[in-house]
Amino acid sequence: MNEFHKQTRILFIGAITILLMLLFFLKITPLGRVTYYYDFNKYSSFIHKFKPLERLMTTDKIFPNTAQGNPIYFSVRAPHHFDRAELEFKYRRHDTKTAANIIEVGALVDRVNWRYSLQSLENSVIDQATDKWTVSKDANLFLLQRFNRYASVADFLANPPEGNEIATYQANFDNDFHFNSYVSSDQERRINVGLRDQFQFYTYIKDEELDFIFEIVDLNQKREAVNVEALLYENDKIIKKVQLIDDGIVDGSGVAGEMRRLELKMNGLAEGRKKVELRASSDIVTRSITTKQNKIAFLNKIYLNNSDEVDIRIFTKAKKINFQTPHPDSLQKISLNEDIFDFNEAYKQFQFVVGNISSSANVIHLEKDGVIISSNDLFAFSSDQYFNPEIKKVDNETSLGADGINYILTSYQPQKKVADWQVRSVGIDLQSAITDKDGLSFIVSVPDLEREGRIEFDYVKITLEADNILVRFKKGIHRFSTLLRGVTTK
Repeated sequence: MNEFHKQTRILFIGAITILLMLLFFLKITPLGRVTYYYDFNKYSSFIHKFKPLERLMTTDKIFPNTAQGNPIYFSVRAPHHFDRAELEFKYRRHDTKTAANIIEVGALVDRVNWRYSLQSLENSVIDQATDKWTVSKDANLFLLQRFNRYASVADFLANPPEGNEIATYQANFDNDFHFNSYVSSDQERRINVGLRDQFQFYTYIKDEELDFIFEIVDLNQKREAVNVEALLYENDKIIKKVQLIDDGIVDGSGVAGEMRRLELKMNGLAEGRKKVELRASSDIVTRSITTKQNKIAFLNKIYLNNSDEVDIRIFTKAKKINFQTPHPDSLQKISLNEDIFDFNEAYKQFQFVVGNISSSANVIHLEKDGVIISSNDLFAFSSDQYFNPEIKKVDNETSLGADGINYILTSYQPQKKVADWQVRSVGIDLQSAITDKDGLSFIVSVPDLEREGRIEFDYVKITLEADNILVRFKKGIHRFSTLLRGVTTK
């Protein structure tokens, strides 16, 4: 072998070695940190383009970068599991009307129920309040005060004002809600309105057993087994969970299974509000709910389906109510108090605004089910069951003055808008995030985004963080040792 061929071979082997070392370095990220950048002008192997396409448009970029519908999604292909992500966006808002701007970003944590762990990128209601309100910080909590009454967040939490003066955003506040004249009852109540998919509701307990019976049907439209869970919360902590195992039919035939019962009961509860969550997929319909509780008010979103009732009345104090259906047969005229609206297009989301706001609950009247109803308030199926034990939340419908809000408690760090284009970042905990063949799935949610408004993104930068390789190696050794000890002691 002559000298030229020998040197060429050495260079080739050296190049391959360097390439393999580089790929290995990128795969294991020895420092525990990697950053990806996507500017919508060229294909990225790591950050996949935004979707769905029908909610996007292209401005001066090659790939669609402007959202005109909500929500939008994208995924990130990560080389291994990471604990945290820092997402940075450069964007600007195009509107034909003045609107509160609330943008939330999150990672998928539950694929069955499509739940995302949302964190705030922007909340313009809070941002604008900082111009005139006093802002104080304690650890990860911020307190905004219209009147500077409290010296710190701790003082506020120790001696809070009346609940109707407070609003929260992504912060827990222990609201000690009590009825002054509540009387328990032994009378059994039955809600015969079918509810598809998952839902949550509040109830109230005083010197009585918590007692709910859910009659459940599996539509068997999906080729997967899905269990149903009912969870009971007290002060945002799960205190009881019951489960109904899948009916075993996973052929996707669409032949509904038999009616089955799931019971959630508990004695000895302290007086106060409790929250119940029914975790299910869109294959599940709760045909009825039977209870002795006087109060039951559903949170934010309900999907009416397979109801025994054909004349459905719903009570709420929402100012704006959204209606949508995937079923053409469910199109109808919907009455809201004295007003009648044409609900005349499938898949489109309609928003109806309450004309005359009063202290009493608004009444929604439907003659057909198959409708998804959502709002920022609660829903009840009778006027006497309605109640709202929640502290107000800062959302795109909040008017701090009209709503009488003097204090805001939040984990969101207020920021001032300094230019048309904004650069903002948000941290996402990935401990519970789901990773599949497409990588990590993220959502960008802009609840008030209208068809005539849009958000244009210039770039997305994502930094993924985990322990460095030495720490990961030590943890692996520890897990292996623990597993080995468990095997040897059996």
